[in-house]
Amino acid sequence: MKPDYSGVMPVKHEPLNYQCPFCRISNGAEAECIVANDLFCYAVISLGQKPGNPVSVLVAPHQHYENLYEVPDAPLAATALMAKRVAVAMRQVLGCEGITVAQHNESAGGQDVWHYHVHLHPRHEGDGFAEAKWMNMPLEERARYATRIRAALDS
Repeated sequence: MKPDYSGVMPVKHEPLNYQCPFCRISNGAEAECIVANDLFCYAVISLGQKPGNPVSVLVAPHQHYENLYEVPDAPLAATALMAKRVAVAMRQVLGCEGITVAQHNESAGGQDVWHYHVHLHPRHEGDGFAEAKWMNMPLEERARYATRIRAALDS
């Protein structure tokens, strides 16, 4: 029996006239940082990185959905499958020992960009990920990593 989510009424958090960065990327911005792209979703090298754990990737549906509660099954499944494919490629390219997959919903859940997305963070034993501060990676460096991960996906 299929679960019924019709009674779940999501609360909107995005401000009026929100300029969604993931919709901008879906519409062609930062194309050089795209790792994978299909009908439902895309993966992009994240602007935010942690020293010692560079090359976090974000996977998001093209269509704008604020959070997990709103995403229809088809783009949700496509996002999960793309996250898996990209995580495998990241392990191959980066030589990391693991991948942390994170997804945040609503302010209390740590969401700060109002477009559903999944984070893929490369990890190593004892890497201090939780304590490290976020930093921004320059576009050119993000594009170089995107090229390497795309090549691994294509092979």
